[in-house]
Amino acid sequence: DMDESIGSNRVFQDLALGLAGQGIGSLRYNKRTFQYPERYKDKLLTPEEEVYTDLWAMVDLAKQQDWVDTNRIFIIGHSQGALMAPRFAALRNDLLHDIAGVVMLCGTADSLSRIVEYQIRHLNMQNGSAGSEESGAMLHALGSIYDPNQAENALILGTSVGWWRRIDTMFRPGFLDAVPHLVVNAAMDYQVPPRFYTSLRAHCEARKAASACTFREYPTLNHLLQQSDGSLSPNEYRRPNLHADEQLIKDIGAWVKSR
Repeated sequence: DMDESIGSNRVFQDLALGLAGQGIGSLRYNKRTFQYPERYKDKLLTPEEEVYTDLWAMVDLAKQQDWVDTNRIFIIGHSQGALMAPRFAALRNDLLHDIAGVVMLCGTADSLSRIVEYQIRHLNMQNGSAGSEESGAMLHALGSIYDPNQAENALILGTSVGWWRRIDTMFRPGFLDAVPHLVVNAAMDYQVPPRFYTSLRAHCEARKAASACTFREYPTLNHLLQQSDGSLSPNEYRRPNLHADEQLIKDIGAWVKSR
């Protein structure tokens, strides 16, 4: 949803409120598959249909608001959203030149299927034997994504093979050149751990001299941009009264204002 609700956590709401305190407004929206689940229950969407169509409309909506500086519109994406944001900005600016920058939160340059495979193995090791049979079936399914005999509309973990193949090619380093990027990763993130943002960091730092990309790593934060308890498990997200890190939000605000 528009708050990126995960249990009692509200990542995007925290970001919106924290940025508002710095004089930076935001527009958030419910993903179409969340807003209209019945409409899309049996429809196989591409990643672009799932995300870009509405994001494009939201930028158009932002440009119609009196309180928006239309020369300083930024896209913030988290996790899968971070993976997709650079391509969106590059496509949009090829036509309209109206995206001033992108903030990638817990993003990666690696394929999503490889990261999900890692997540399954990581959680399976934490659980010991519990769930290993189910995990084995999930890993087997992921391994079949690039089987040439696998139909594009076959479902893997509830999503079509075609979707997986497309999302795995979504990021290209050249997209970082389209607009300035702030790349933020969390060292205590078990979902996108440091091994999966090493290449993204290298791509970003290669563009540092041209001020095209800024990389920041937060040693104590988890995937939800909160202070980690070190467990590197979903139990972290069940702790009460947690919010996205204040310093991180201040840093995002300062970067946006510096563009």
